[in-house]
Amino acid sequence: MKLSAKMQDALEFLGKPYTIEVIDWERCIYLDMKNGFDIEVSGINHPKKSCYCNYVCVWDVRDGKDGRARSVEYVRDIKNLLELKTVLGELCEKYGCRHLVKSKSVMLVKDKEILEPIQNEYDQLSKEMKGLLSWWINEYIRPIKTVNHQQSSYSLKHLAENVLDHYVSNGQLKMAMLYAGYKPVDAKELNWHFRIRKVDLQKSNSQRHSSPVSL
Repeated sequence: MKLSAKMQDALEFLGKPYTIEVIDWERCIYLDMKNGFDIEVSGINHPKKSCYCNYVCVWDVRDGKDGRARSVEYVRDIKNLLELKTVLGELCEKYGCRHLVKSKSVMLVKDKEILEPIQNEYDQLSKEMKGLLSWWINEYIRPIKTVNHQQSSYSLKHLAENVLDHYVSNGQLKMAMLYAGYKPVDAKELNWHFRIRKVDLQKSNSQRHSSPVSL
């Protein structure tokens, strides 16, 4: 069975040695740390609302994997792909695999001439504003298989501004979407398009100032 676009993007973002394993009839992202502990990322294809995945689980497989593995730690409520990468890095370090921690993950857009300017714009945001933008994406953006040609990154950034009551540049919105796991259809376009549902304008207008974090 072919992997979903979201699963493929997550696997590409995390890079090797992450793989795909079937656990309890579900395809999961998996990391064999080769030291008696493994990591499972579950629910990427069918996450709970406002979450990127359902949970990350660390398994103790020192006595074997066939029915004898036991879960030793769960991490839940992961909001986006960047947070997932950070959590996985912390778990790798905690369970003795510091060499697997990557200072920079593989990005969904590999062209440095495209990526570096928007990364620099994004880095200008405060920690609080990055959190707000991440919240907005989790709250309003939903992935689908078809391209949303009606709303580009430029349109989305205005919708985010309307709710957050704060200026957001096109580049900052693009970078936040990458970190949330949304790959542009054509990164060479000035205004990116994504495989997402059309954002509900009525909901956007009615929830102005409703974000959970204040600047």
